[in-house]
Amino acid sequence: MSALLAPTADALKAQGNALFGEGAYGEAIARYGAALAQLAEEKEKKKKKEKKEEKKEEEERERETETERATERATETETETEAETEAETELDSEEREQQSEEELRRTLLSNRAACYLNLNRPWLAMLDCSAVLSADAAHQKALYRRALAFRSMGKHAQAIADLRALTAQDVDHATLAKVGKMMQPLRKAAAAAAAA
Repeated sequence: MSALLAPTADALKAQGNALFGEGAYGEAIARYGAALAQLAEEKEKKKKKEKKEEKKEEEERERETETERATERATETETETEAETEAETELDSEEREQQSEEELRRTLLSNRAACYLNLNRPWLAMLDCSAVLSADAAHQKALYRRALAFRSMGKHAQAIADLRALTAQDVDHATLAKVGKMMQPLRKAAAAAAAA
């Protein structure tokens, strides 16, 4: 598939979401995985491009002579502030783009975890949620889904810890109700396991 025809990570996410809604969890996992791979590939391309640009800038600086720098400084003093402002704006834009990509990555992992849970593959769901939580310890869906995964694996104490971390946040009433229903049986199971 050519680069021009390749769907974007956002488009792959949308396809995965539609497949999830249809109950086609395996196909949704494939779309989320493809989107994650595309994000990783784009990140690697950006790193290579940045390195190339840095190297080019270094070479240009090396070519400048001391007299050229002195001449330029005399004329650039007035425009330095404008150049700095442009550079800061460009950096802010790059930071926003990077944050957006990282947020998309966390969403893809969390959505894929939901698929794994529906396919009764809690270990894989736990791994994806843990990856999300390593970047954002307060990610509510990842905390809830990892708690579900831990519960499925019989790791009741870990499930309780994730649910407590979730309820320590500002969560909606529906989430609190779901967590409340899960906590009582988990506490009993954890107490029984500790007594055994």
